[in-house]
Amino acid sequence: MTRSHKDILFLSVLACLWAVQAAVVLTVISGFWHPPHLIDDYLLPEAMGRMAPKWDIGIYIFFIAVALIGGKIIFQYYHKPVNHWLLIFEGIMTFLMVSALFKILVYFNSPQLAQGALTVLIVISLLSKIFYPELKKLVAVIYQRLNTIVWAPYATPWWIAVMVLLIYMPDLERAVALSFMGDWLHHYDFILMSVGWASLCGQLPYVDVFSQYGVGLPIIFAKIINVLGGFDYVPALRVMMWFVIIYFILTYFLVRYWLKSALIAGVAFLLIFRLQMFHYGVTPLIWCVASASPMRFGLDILWMAALLLHLRCHQSRWLIMAAVLSGFAIFYMTSSGMCALVTFYAYLAALMLLPSWRQPLLSDPLKRWGYFLSVLLPVVSALVFFGLTYKNHIFQKEFWHDLLVYMDVFPFRASLPMFESLKYRHFWAFFMSMVMPFTYMATLLYIGLGLYKEKIKKEWMFTALLCIYGLANYQYYVVRAAITSYYVNVLPFILIVCIRSRQSILQKNLFHENIQRTALLDLLDSIILKRW
Repeated sequence: MTRSHKDILFLSVLACLWAVQAAVVLTVISGFWHPPHLIDDYLLPEAMGRMAPKWDIGIYIFFIAVALIGGKIIFQYYHKPVNHWLLIFEGIMTFLMVSALFKILVYFNSPQLAQGALTVLIVISLLSKIFYPELKKLVAVIYQRLNTIVWAPYATPWWIAVMVLLIYMPDLERAVALSFMGDWLHHYDFILMSVGWASLCGQLPYVDVFSQYGVGLPIIFAKIINVLGGFDYVPALRVMMWFVIIYFILTYFLVRYWLKSALIAGVAFLLIFRLQMFHYGVTPLIWCVASASPMRFGLDILWMAALLLHLRCHQSRWLIMAAVLSGFAIFYMTSSGMCALVTFYAYLAALMLLPSWRQPLLSDPLKRWGYFLSVLLPVVSALVFFGLTYKNHIFQKEFWHDLLVYMDVFPFRASLPMFESLKYRHFWAFFMSMVMPFTYMATLLYIGLGLYKEKIKKEWMFTALLCIYGLANYQYYVVRAAITSYYVNVLPFILIVCIRSRQSILQKNLFHENIQRTALLDLLDSIILKRW
């Protein structure tokens, strides 16, 4: 059989991919050998590293041998045309296996998840090679059946099920034990348990005890935890887990309503979930550093939804709702609440500064009164929530001093420079920490100029508000550039990426539609000319 150069290239790549997979398997097998316990007991860890066996040259020779033997077998016995899907599948499997091995070697202090993933990938790789004909037929049958199903009505229940399955933890006691082994539950105590227990005993944050995470967060969560299971670490983790699940479900509905796509909303969830809850800074579990989870932002998804609804419906009730939630955000957690407050007032300023928005707003008496009421409501709302909690203490100077002093002390006591990641060779963290504010600022300037010149739709203002909110919350990383905090505020960044991706898809579809229309018009012109 005469083979084309393209087939020869693809088969050579396939043999090399198999060789890489075999080298990964041999690396895993070689890792089972450990130095004798005598050495482990009496020598320093540095000496143990020197006593460990060196398999590098053996793995290198094994890679070459498998590539040559595999290439010989493929070229001699595989006479069918090259299946491109097989090559793509093997390429993906190789990438995933090498990525898992990379994480095991680099993040050696917490390799459990990567080790489990690598074991599953090795099993899948072996089974796919042994039962390739059967699997090929099975995939074809499944694909045909899936094409007969209308998936649109089931998209939302399916994505909700995925969210619950990914976040839900059946063994909460084990998760708490793992957190205890990591930092002795110090982060639990800082964010919730110590201040929450004090509040249940009748004491108040910033009056009787000190709180690092605002007023509403520890008090509200403490009351919910106490009602649902008694105030303890396991019930606390259960409440936090379900809060995050509900938060992501609300995020999904927000993105779906905004971008009108269940697929983009689901992908947005996967990206936010992956970046915020599964990165090196929060290993082995994000619950060890619960302040890096969405619980620090409270009801900001409802606040974003109110702003988006006002942009689309122009009804004062949504603006008033956003104002009330802005005040609640100050009560819930002062630092992040101020970011929401700044963003809300930026929106109010834009409604007055842009002529195309100012005129309809001021011409309608109901909308005009709703606007002026919204200017005052955030402050009034915050004072109401503080007053319900503190009563007469809100009139005392010491309370406000204690409430705000931590934000003055934090930049000096807990500060870390923004190049801190480079010192520990966390190059990706440093790269993303630079990309995120650049994306916020570039997008904000583009939208601001477009709105001022009336070159883009008014709804792009919501994306601009996300940029302002992201820039405001990014001050937390600027002050404390720890590996745990650069993905804390990833939600606005992912939403901006999603809107830009959707816009690119729409432009591409419009481009192809215009090409088809042009071709149709050319055909009609030629027919008319010939007919004439």
